[in-house]
Amino acid sequence: MDDAEGPPLPWEQKTVLGALALLTLQSIHEGILFCAGSRAPGIPRLDAGFAVLLALYLVVAVGLWMRSRIAWWLGVVVIGGFGLLHLALAWPSLSEILQHPQQIATTREYTWDRFGFFWTISRSVLLLSVPALLLLGELRRSLRPR
Repeated sequence: MDDAEGPPLPWEQKTVLGALALLTLQSIHEGILFCAGSRAPGIPRLDAGFAVLLALYLVVAVGLWMRSRIAWWLGVVVIGGFGLLHLALAWPSLSEILQHPQQIATTREYTWDRFGFFWTISRSVLLLSVPALLLLGELRRSLRPR
C-alpha cells in the first residue's frame, strides 16, 4: 500500500461498497429488461428510473472509494431517502403477502412471483443498509479515543 493513499477503508465503507455493487448489478439487470421490453421484478413504477439509480450508485461508490465527504452525504441522505421511499411503496403489498403466503401470486397492487418478492426485499435491505452502515462508521469513528 502506498503511504499517499492513507489508511485502508474501514469495514463499514467496504461493506457499503459491496452493497452498492449489488445495487448496481440490480440496476443493470433492470435496464436490460427495460430495454428489451420486459417487466423487471419488484415494483413496476420504478422500472424507468434504472439509469438515474445506476449513475447514483456509481457516483457514490467511486466517491466513497476516494473518501469524498459529499459522496458520504449522498449515500446517507439520497440513498437512504430512496430506501425509505422504496419500502413505503412496497410495504402494503409485502405485508399482504406476509399475512397470506399461499396467495403470493396476486395482491391488490401488483402481480408477484417468488423471485419478485425476494428482489423487492433484497433491494429494500440493500438500500437501507447503505446509510445505516455509513452512520455506524461515523459513530464508531467519533467514539474512538484520540
